[in-house]
Amino acid sequence: MSIVLNVSGKIFHVSKDVLRRSPLFNNMINDSEIDSVVLIERSSSLFKHVYAYLLDPQYPYPAKYRSELDYYLIEYDVKKLYDPYADLKREMNILREEIQEIKDILEDEVVKRGNCSQYYCDSQRARGSEYCECHSR
Repeated sequence: MSIVLNVSGKIFHVSKDVLRRSPLFNNMINDSEIDSVVLIERSSSLFKHVYAYLLDPQYPYPAKYRSELDYYLIEYDVKKLYDPYADLKREMNILREEIQEIKDILEDEVVKRGNCSQYYCDSQRARGSEYCECHSR
């Protein structure tokens, strides 16, 4: 049997059995006799995702809309929700780590080299010397 939902003006003919997977709808179906259209003041474009997720828990439900799942009391694993930026975020974290490694190497090199030992000279030491290139001659 199907139920007619009017989600902000968009009509959905949905299976009662599928709707029962949502505790909100299950309670609604159990608590009242639904003999007409059920009006829901939520985004109809987001409800398409909610219904698809109820039909198939493997549906790539967008993580950014998880508040709709919360509204309908639908359980989910946040790690399994679809995030189109997940790969990009991982790559950015790898780059951040590599940049930090490069910074650490450069800082170590500067500390090793330090400044020239000549009085009033702020130039960097030449490799293997206590003086800069000007004063090591």
